[in-house]
Amino acid sequence: MAELSVGSAADAQTPTDEELVAAYAQSGDRAAVETLILRYAPRLRRMVVTLIGADEAMVLDAEQEVFIALVRRLGQFRGQSKFSTFFYRLARNRILDLIRSTNRYGKRVVPLFEPDNSAGRLKGPEEALMDSERRTMLRNAMRGLRPEDQMLLHLKDGEGQGIGELAALTGLPAGTVKSRLARSRAKVAKALKELGYEH
Repeated sequence: MAELSVGSAADAQTPTDEELVAAYAQSGDRAAVETLILRYAPRLRRMVVTLIGADEAMVLDAEQEVFIALVRRLGQFRGQSKFSTFFYRLARNRILDLIRSTNRYGKRVVPLFEPDNSAGRLKGPEEALMDSERRTMLRNAMRGLRPEDQMLLHLKDGEGQGIGELAALTGLPAGTVKSRLARSRAKVAKALKELGYEH
């Protein structure tokens, strides 16, 4: 099979994740792997920052470990699920392994999942300060959750993954995923109330 041209303007449409994996598996197309990495890098960055924190060196280290593991395991992708599910499962497991195996990622920072409804307007200093305080409160509230539950909330609320996708990713029944999300949200809401959070 000829190499899949992923950067050509002549391409009628952007190749799917699965087509990129096939191009790499069949002919070792490095451009296909590079495209996959570029495509998933922003998602991985959000995931890493959610569980590990915002220290640049630690984030880059974790990202590198995940992408090395991804390239090594691309041959294991059989198309029985979407590639995104395969990627999130691999990334989730690797990040959680990093957290469990070392204390270097001690304090975790969790991003605020609220949508930004202020597009197109500048915030005044008071509003910016209030937003910063709200994000800090949410981060503190989220720290009370186990990393696995933080990950579930991140994938559901931050990445828009469906219950079925989360069930496939974690190997948990859909009902269990729903109940864990509900319990996690209740814990966060209680912690926010105790912190004096006002929405």
